[in-house]
This record gives sequence, C-alpha cells and structure tokens, in this order.
Amino acid sequence: MRPPSRRLAVGSVVVVGLVLVCVALAGVRDALGRPPERGRAAAITHGELLAYEVWDGVPHILFRGSPFAGGRIVFDHLIPGWISIDWPPTPAWQLSGFWYAVGPTDAPASLHVARCTGIMGEACDKATELFGQVNAPSIVALEVRVGAAWRRYPVAPPGVAVRLDGFRGTPTDYRWLDTNGRVVWSSGQSPSHVVKPSPRK
Repeated sequence: MRPPSRRLAVGSVVVVGLVLVCVALAGVRDALGRPPERGRAAAITHGELLAYEVWDGVPHILFRGSPFAGGRIVFDHLIPGWISIDWPPTPAWQLSGFWYAVGPTDAPASLHVARCTGIMGEACDKATELFGQVNAPSIVALEVRVGAAWRRYPVAPPGVAVRLDGFRGTPTDYRWLDTNGRVVWSSGQSPSHVVKPSPRK
C-alpha cells in the first residue's frame, strides 16, 4: 500500500492534469468555436485583406498575396485546424487550400466567379460566390443580373465578396454603380471575368 503522502501526490498530479486538459479544451473551443474577427483573419493570410464575409458560420476571405508570390488575388474560406501551420502549432483557423486565384488589375473594378470555394473541383451544391477588386473610390454598389432580375449589393474599396443565395449558375451580366446610380464599370468593359468560372490555384 502506498503511503498517504504518495497517494496525495499522485492525486494532486491527476487533478492538475485534468484541470490543464479542461483549460486546453476551453482554449480550443474559444479559438475554433466561432469565426475569427476580421483582424485575426487578416493575420492568417500574411497578405493584404480585401474583403471578409461569414456565410452560414463559414468565414470567407479575399486577400492579395505577397508581391514575392506575384501578388495574386486569392479567394478562399477558413477551416478550423487542430495544428496551425504557424508558430506556435496550436489549434487555429487556416485557409482551406482549395481557393480561387487570379491576377490583380488596376481597372476600376473586377469580378470573378467562384462556384465551389473550399472544395476540390467545380461540382458542388452551393450558391455561386463572386469576388473581385474595387479600385475606384466612387463605386458604392455592385449589381448582378441573375436570370431576368438585377440584384444589388453595397460594396467599397478595396474588394468585394458576395454570395448569390439560391443561384448555382453563372450570372449573365454585372455593373458597378456610384452614389447617383450611374454605371462606373460594367461587364462590357475590359477586364471582364464573369462569363466563365475563375481558375483554381
């Protein structure tokens, strides 16, 4: 039989261990239980954050990559990971890796189609998502033609990410508007990328 002092020491170690496990689990819950704030999301990309949206609890992020990597515009969603690729290797949100990436533009605005963000391939049962740059300060709205109707979304520089709820195809037209409803840029002007899905990474 172990002496009382030894049993007490072992019991104390077990209790401390259980407390540490509970604290660790609470930290994981706090870190991954809800989408990260915009500032934290920006830090994940190691680039310039252009737009950040959360749809159905899933954070979507648009950013400009490092100039050393070509400065491409990347659209992806974040997933919870048990081991971060950054230091320290703790549970953290990270990019899915199944993103859309396009070259940057100095046009007033650009728009690209993302059918299946975060999924390999283009076959998915998700609403179509759009992303792009907004470079002209005068642009305040994006109108997208879906079928016979136009849908309007408020936007602002430097970028935009929108989801076309209930629509799983490719929009037929789009235009960028100023505060007076005048067209600043449209699909009829170059560059226009809305007519086909954007390339994957």
